Amino acid sequence: MPRSRAGNWQPPASAAGWLALLVLSAAITAGLLGVFASTVRIGPFRTALFMNLEPPLTAIGSALFLGEVLTPLQVLGGGIMLAALVMFQLKR
Repeated sequence: MPRSRAGNWQPPASAAGWLALLVLSAAITAGLLGVFASTVRIGPFRTALFMNLEPPLTAIGSALFLGEVLTPLQVLGGGIMLAALVMFQLKR
């Protein structure tokens, strides 16, 4: 099996691929700019709160929409993470 090389980039083969590449690039740029803008508007603490909600919400979404199976350890980890976020919010 041939090994992948860092210098062996293969561009999209179709117009739809190029369009997807451009749209994805713009979406990632907008998302990063949104993080910086949210830090200024709502503060770093609340921005961090929302950013830390992303992993458990992604896991829940993958279980609901993609049929992924969450193990008890994953559920426990997500619960601990959500409990910590709530505790920090209440302390403020």
